[in-house]
Amino acid sequence: MATENKPLEKTSQRLEAKNKKSKKQKVENSPARPRDVALSDWLRITDLSPEHIRERLLNQLTSKKLSQASLLRLQQFGWGLSPLRFHRLEKMLAALQLLVESDGLVRPPPLDEPVDTSWLDWIFQKETTQTLHAETLLGVAALATCWPWLQHLDTDWVEFIRQGWADTLELAQRLPAEDVDMISWLIAHVELPLIFSTWADHPHLAKTWSATATQSCHETVTAAKDDASAWIQSGGRRLRASMASCMRSIGWWEQLRTSSTDSDFKKGFAKLLVEALRWTRKDGSLLLSPQRGSAGELFDDFWTTGYRIAGRPKSLGALFASRLPKRTAQQFTSTTETISKKLFPPTTYWTNGEAGIMQREWDSHGSRIAVDYSVDPLLVEVIGMKGESLLAGPWSCEVWCDDKQLPITSSWQEVCWFSEDDVDYLELEASCDEHCKIQRQILFIRQSGIVLLADALLGSQKANWRIQSTLPVAGDYQMEVSEKTRECWLSAEGKRQALLVPLASNEWQRQFSPHQLSLEEGLLCVEHRAQAKSLYAPLVLAIRREHLDAPITWRPLTIVENLQLQPPDVAVGYRLQLDRLQWIFYRSLAQARPRTLLGCHTAADFCACTFDYRTGNAESLLEVSGADDEETEETENI
Repeated sequence: MATENKPLEKTSQRLEAKNKKSKKQKVENSPARPRDVALSDWLRITDLSPEHIRERLLNQLTSKKLSQASLLRLQQFGWGLSPLRFHRLEKMLAALQLLVESDGLVRPPPLDEPVDTSWLDWIFQKETTQTLHAETLLGVAALATCWPWLQHLDTDWVEFIRQGWADTLELAQRLPAEDVDMISWLIAHVELPLIFSTWADHPHLAKTWSATATQSCHETVTAAKDDASAWIQSGGRRLRASMASCMRSIGWWEQLRTSSTDSDFKKGFAKLLVEALRWTRKDGSLLLSPQRGSAGELFDDFWTTGYRIAGRPKSLGALFASRLPKRTAQQFTSTTETISKKLFPPTTYWTNGEAGIMQREWDSHGSRIAVDYSVDPLLVEVIGMKGESLLAGPWSCEVWCDDKQLPITSSWQEVCWFSEDDVDYLELEASCDEHCKIQRQILFIRQSGIVLLADALLGSQKANWRIQSTLPVAGDYQMEVSEKTRECWLSAEGKRQALLVPLASNEWQRQFSPHQLSLEEGLLCVEHRAQAKSLYAPLVLAIRREHLDAPITWRPLTIVENLQLQPPDVAVGYRLQLDRLQWIFYRSLAQARPRTLLGCHTAADFCACTFDYRTGNAESLLEVSGADDEETEETENI
């Protein structure tokens, strides 16, 4: 007897019911999938004791690999840290390194005595919890990185730190991004969430938090491909530390296996490496940071790690090979790429970052000027032809009116920025209430190796004005003074390194001059005084080797307006000659009008020219006109 086939419809129904039953049993046996759990809330309710976290991480890594990874990240916390002068953080990093190296077994000798937490007391102080301060955030991230080795902390400390982490993340969500510097933003929105994702006991939570963090990092780095100003908002001195946080974050998401870098991300990171390279001395240390001898050796891995993240582009390798110290550059010397000035412009300036680098070319260690006016007093560093720092540190300014010192009441603000193949120029302004304003000029004539540093005091009334500016010399320099004239040289070990010319001084020492130039206790001091409404205090540095022994002369020039001689508090001009090279510098100290000096006609606030001794013709390098002059000219045209 033939068997009757079962209807296909009934068979499908039984299979479907069986699958539903199987799925239901799996769901019942698996932990519930948490939804919409904020990371800060999770931190408050979860057991985050160091012992518990260590046990969980050892399920992913061996003890040796976990220790090696933590020590590597602690080293990366040091990248770019020296110019920030975070001394409490440095003490904390040293203590954490000792704990990791000893596998967390550091205990006070008598077990009944309290554990020394002096290196930890500052981290969540009340005054630091109202904003996201970079030192605090770096300390918070370092604590989280080494948390598995802090078993010696008592329960109160563990609870205090856990609540501090949660408060920090909640504050980061409330604050607008424009109110937070890049280091703090990266740690709060990227690095910390990635660290805590490795602690999560449920894969869904780890995936959710890490995906949000990596997406934020991707967008921020990719945006730098076209505009890196957000990374330099606090000046270029913080760029390397911000990039170090990004590198640590990439290490965390590689451990989580949640993301990878695409081509746009690599291009953005390569752009940041180029900017970081601009701020690097020939020994590898950071411009505008304290000299630390061989400190650059600590940061070799910074460049090799960054080069790997950027995808190892040959053009970037050529740049590294030409500018980094030999010990690091030899890793990139295999490339034969030439450096493109179109791809990598030598000079850069960031209005939002209030910082800039003026440099002659990439394939030379020397002839650079770094400026950062995001701090007060502003910082400047002048690099000589062989890469040696000549002047470096805070460029301060003091003003007196009728023997009464006037405080500078505003921060430095940009007035003008200009850059071409031959010249870079930055002008800044600060005010002393209603009494006067100071306009500070930095001019770099690249090929000639001429640097002009000048202060123009524009007063509201005629008075006995005095202005004094000081700049620290970078090394053990002495001032060598000419016997009969007022030019002088910065010298080290009997060798001249730079020529200094106080343009406003009379050339010959036998003539009286209200302009004084001196070097006292490592400070180069420029002082000028006059009974006038305004005054001008310029200093020229000639840093090319051929300038140091060249014949020199300079003269103040007569300024004429409508056939009338103009006094020095209206406009000044100077001619400087080094051997056969000559320059003219002109500065208006009153309303700019058409004026003449040495056959040159100008209506600018400031101009610089080269002078051809063979033809007697002047060729303009730069002319700067103020906004008031443009408005006046438009009114006259109407």
